[in-house]
Amino acid sequence: TGTVSSPCTAKTATFSVSTIANSIVDGPRTVNLSLGPVTTGTAAVGPQGTAILQINDNDLGGALHFTASGYSVKEAFGIITLSVRRDGGLAGPATFNYATQDGTAKAGIDYTAKSGSHTFRPGEFFAQFSVPVIPNTRDDGDRTFNVVLSAPTGGMTLGSPSTATVTINEDDIGGVVQFTAPVFTVSE
Repeated sequence: TGTVSSPCTAKTATFSVSTIANSIVDGPRTVNLSLGPVTTGTAAVGPQGTAILQINDNDLGGALHFTASGYSVKEAFGIITLSVRRDGGLAGPATFNYATQDGTAKAGIDYTAKSGSHTFRPGEFFAQFSVPVIPNTRDDGDRTFNVVLSAPTGGMTLGSPSTATVTINEDDIGGVVQFTAPVFTVSE
């Protein structure tokens, strides 16, 4: 509530409405504005004597992304840990899903398929989860699989990268081929 004064020759007058910042995910809010009555002069309130001020929430769930687009692990290590970060609004809880997808690496042969969900608590911005790698004794080269983030809730959106490629580095050495002795003898 207040009074706005304007010189007779002015066609516009301004006033301010202060907003109070909070850290609650509460969506957009509105304030009804109305003019009138005019107390001096011959002016009158026109047909647009009311308006709505919309206050947009900037405390949404932020953006979710992997901390790197690619990860690598030696086959013998047995596990790879991936990191996910939430940037932007951290005020409310937010959940996301993750799942592995075959590439040249195959679930059940090269790694253990994994899927699940994680919920960020208010203020939390970092999460990790692990995927088991299956060691073998074959020299089958480097292989890859993907991990995909999906279905963010709580106002959170998918950022970039939302897919990470995991490379399983081959660590099985092919060995050495050689004769067992420098000379062999056989009877005629």
